[in-house]
Amino acid sequence: VNQIGTKKQKNYYEPDVKCTVFYSPSRRSKLVSTLCSEDVCQCAERPCHKVQETFKSDRAKNIRKNTRFEYACLSPRVDYAYILEVQSISFKSNFELYNTKVVDILKHHEDQSVAINDVRVFAKRLQCKGQLESGRQYLIMGKDGSTKDSTGKMQYLLESNTWVEKKPLDANCAKSANKRTCNEFNEFIEEYKTDGCRQ
Repeated sequence: VNQIGTKKQKNYYEPDVKCTVFYSPSRRSKLVSTLCSEDVCQCAERPCHKVQETFKSDRAKNIRKNTRFEYACLSPRVDYAYILEVQSISFKSNFELYNTKVVDILKHHEDQSVAINDVRVFAKRLQCKGQLESGRQYLIMGKDGSTKDSTGKMQYLLESNTWVEKKPLDANCAKSANKRTCNEFNEFIEEYKTDGCRQ
């Protein structure tokens, strides 16, 4: 709920001239940064997520399979892991909403009804960087959401405990310098989907 206050001011040199100033919470206000559905609200004030860069200019720093496993299994130990394709982007209140199609399910927890080709909404606070691109596929892993979208499905908040990584494009993987990194991405997907944290 946005609460707007007013304050009337007079000009010292021109007392007949009055000015009204409107005040409202800043975009970073906790009043604004809550994600709600019906009577449940989820605080959205955690630090922002970061889109992981699979390929780095220094190839030795490319994301490795073990890095993904450490994130998924040790810290923060995720509730879900999906391959998603961004279908559309909309805005509501203080959030950018990504309607995504579930391409692959590596792990799920509370969202028991999730299935391939289902739509799930991921929300990002407007002031956070790391926009997702329409039409791109992502590996997204994180904690279950506590709110639901307009169709009653769980919606997820992109925040500091969320792993967001673009799925490498075939054009990137065709380059010999990227083959190992792409292979490790695909190995993670298959191994985590099959064995979870028992690999």
